[in-house]
Amino acid sequence: MAYHFNNKIKIVERVSSGPMPDSYKEKLIAKPWSDIKTIRGNEFIGSGLTASEIPVRFIIRYREGITASQRIKWKDLDFYIESVQNDNGLNRTLTIYAKAYK
Repeated sequence: MAYHFNNKIKIVERVSSGPMPDSYKEKLIAKPWSDIKTIRGNEFIGSGLTASEIPVRFIIRYREGITASQRIKWKDLDFYIESVQNDNGLNRTLTIYAKAYK
């Protein structure tokens, strides 16, 4: 399968920057090129508010150090990483499944 690594994404990690629970800084882990595929999303209606769940599959060239505790920034959205998979165990590409909420 041919991949089109034509979208630049940022992989960041939140690092505590003080004693308060909400005080953190974002540490840039990587800025890889990615092949991005959207997956069918869902909308939730509760308490009078509508929220959209946006699941996306990011495929990047293989690199170590990407974990589910990190986030992906793309197109002004923060994606929460759900899983990171080494495709076929060949150390060529990583498939990252992530979701954003809006």
